[in-house]
Amino acid sequence: MRQHQARLSPHYDAALEQLHDLLTTRNRLIGAYNSLSKAQNELAWADEESHRTVVGVQQAAIDGLSASIRQAEQAIDALLRKNPAWRKNFDLATSIRGVGRLTELWLMVHTRNFDPHFTARKVAALVGIAPYESSSGTSVNAGTHVSKFGHLDVKALLHMSAMASIRCNEKVKGYYKRKKEEGKPGLLVLNNIKNKIVHQIFAVVRSQVPYDPAFVHQRAAA
Repeated sequence: MRQHQARLSPHYDAALEQLHDLLTTRNRLIGAYNSLSKAQNELAWADEESHRTVVGVQQAAIDGLSASIRQAEQAIDALLRKNPAWRKNFDLATSIRGVGRLTELWLMVHTRNFDPHFTARKVAALVGIAPYESSSGTSVNAGTHVSKFGHLDVKALLHMSAMASIRCNEKVKGYYKRKKEEGKPGLLVLNNIKNKIVHQIFAVVRSQVPYDPAFVHQRAAA
């Protein structure tokens, strides 16, 4: 074994590693909180006496988890304040309607705060939303598909962002309606919207200009 020869990657950022750990901890805390809360809610209508007993046993733990979740959020906010470059990119990305706090934070972690090495296409492939052709030989073509692998946590957050965009972003809402009317499968349209969101995030971060819902690309306007 050659552990003594191991060296940190030149791209290693201790602060980003800390952000990753805080986000992961937050996920675990919320998972535990939801698990205990669900058990209480299920007993509330099934057995009133058992519900009172379980609440008495669990409530301190639930309150403690709630406090720990707030502490994790505060620690994440403190990291953002300490890193102005993070804050700038965070504000730019979340200027896009539908892009939430957690979506941007996880993308920041996985792209090393949008390091030039990463592109929107690479991130789409990393997350598992980039379409690719599936074929066998020269005669069988199964069309385009997305990978079942990738960062499922970020993929799930992008799905939530896509759903929020359909509600609050007029351009996305119009796109979704148009494609559905054309007979496109809903999941395919949602995946396209996830891709659009990733490309929009990279566009505003690379340009350092907030998202403008009224912007029309010159080529499109011509």
